[in-house]
Amino acid sequence: MHISPLQPISTSPACVSGDVTIDPSAAIALGVLIQADPNSKIIIAAGVCIGMGSIIHAQGGKLEIASGANLGAGVLILGQGKIGENSCIGSLTTVLNNSVAAGQVVAPGSLIDGISDRQTDPHIQANAMTNSQVEVTSSPETVVSTSTTQVIAEVITEVKSSEVKPSEPSSPSAATTHGQVQLNRLMGKLFPNRQNPDLSSDRPSSQT
Repeated sequence: MHISPLQPISTSPACVSGDVTIDPSAAIALGVLIQADPNSKIIIAAGVCIGMGSIIHAQGGKLEIASGANLGAGVLILGQGKIGENSCIGSLTTVLNNSVAAGQVVAPGSLIDGISDRQTDPHIQANAMTNSQVEVTSSPETVVSTSTTQVIAEVITEVKSSEVKPSEPSSPSAATTHGQVQLNRLMGKLFPNRQNPDLSSDRPSSQT
């Protein structure tokens, strides 16, 4: 996965809004936005390092960045939760209404979604989409095979139900091949564009 170089959204110091508590020893780069909505709170503990252009936005509760946590550039943390002690979050990672365990290392460009409670890696997501396309491509072959099998089964059932013991032909010229009509019907269903042969050609010539 190619990650484009980051550009600072601002060359000014971090922008802080709302009920935010920041330990004096925390290191916050330029262009960082730290905002707590009404009835929400952000706590940034000692030794925290937040990279350039990151956004910390608390919604619906408390969002805590524990001591020693390291956030790469361009990280987005939205909602409520906790970033555990000494955890490391790679650049351009998004955390939505979820928490990161203490000491956990998150790869750059990851998505940690609190709704589905999962961590999605961009490479794994691309492989899943490729597998899904392969399954969809193979579906038409299955439909064609099933349709052909049903046609054959119907014709066989019809032949069995209509099968009777043939009577002695009165003369050689009246003799016909048993099941010829059913065979022609089967060929007509399997190959609708095929020209039906003349049934009279299937009869043996009369003896002179």
